[in-house]
Amino acid sequence: MRAADRRAVWGPTAGVRYRKQQLCHVPTQPEVRRGAQQRAGDLADAVRLERVADGKAPATLRVRYPYEMVKTFQYVDPDHDRDWPFASVGSTSTYDYDGRSVRVNPARGTRVSVDLEIQVPAGRRSAALRQVVGRLDAEGLEGTLRFETGDADLRLRRLDGEVSVETNSGDFQANDLRGRFSFESASGDGRLNDFDGRELRFHTASGDLVARGVRADRIETSTGSGDVVFSSADLEEFRGDSGSGDVSVEIEGARLARFDVSTGSGDVALGLPSGEAFEARGDLSSGEMTVGFREGDEIWDDETLVGYRRGTGGADIRVSTGSGDFSIRPR
Repeated sequence: MRAADRRAVWGPTAGVRYRKQQLCHVPTQPEVRRGAQQRAGDLADAVRLERVADGKAPATLRVRYPYEMVKTFQYVDPDHDRDWPFASVGSTSTYDYDGRSVRVNPARGTRVSVDLEIQVPAGRRSAALRQVVGRLDAEGLEGTLRFETGDADLRLRRLDGEVSVETNSGDFQANDLRGRFSFESASGDGRLNDFDGRELRFHTASGDLVARGVRADRIETSTGSGDVVFSSADLEEFRGDSGSGDVSVEIEGARLARFDVSTGSGDVALGLPSGEAFEARGDLSSGEMTVGFREGDEIWDDETLVGYRRGTGGADIRVSTGSGDFSIRPR
């Protein structure tokens, strides 16, 4: 596979893993349940991995299922709590896949699913990877990587390059990422450990982000409803926007130059190194500004604390809230 090649993998109800090694495409035996033994065998034989042409990518691999033989596919999330009292109750969702409308239900239907592992040669690649339902795991890949999911969750480990995730309703857990990373979701939470790169972007209409061990030139977050927490971040610029949710950032290092956060309804908490110089301004419609530093100058507007200046130079900090408090303190 040439360095300029681009591979796309498509799968509706499968657990998919992508690893960096020699090139091979290994679908495991499809799991089929319900029905007579002969029918189960027919269903398993009808599941196949094919190379298809979509006019966009030189190489596209797609898992194809026995659509004519199954009205509703059952897929049970392996991470789902089976002791949950409503585990046997589920609604049917319809997805556009392989030019068809595919019905999937977590509690009933015919269980036909595939665990698929794709191994690629070492080196930087360009790939688009799509998973509709099921968990997607990617490990040890480099290059320009785009992940698209419907209701699938992601587990990302040791990725390096331009990494982007677009999901309708899916969560991600990521460890040891390098380069650039962006996450766009209508509804989804994120857990990130150990990021070192140029830019980190997290945009979701509804979802939380918890991150630690982050080193970046720029971080940008936007949530319609959800909290953002960075427990340790070494960065130059942070920009955050939240309709309803708290933003909490703990800064490590002395690189911070700009911190700009706006919330409609939510608190903002910022922790800085104890020796940090900064100028902070708070525009709070309904809320209070509190500062835990000493040896600085308070800025008042009548009887309201609206700013704080400590030392010369340092970070420029701007926070505005419609309804929420702003606190800044030494770590």
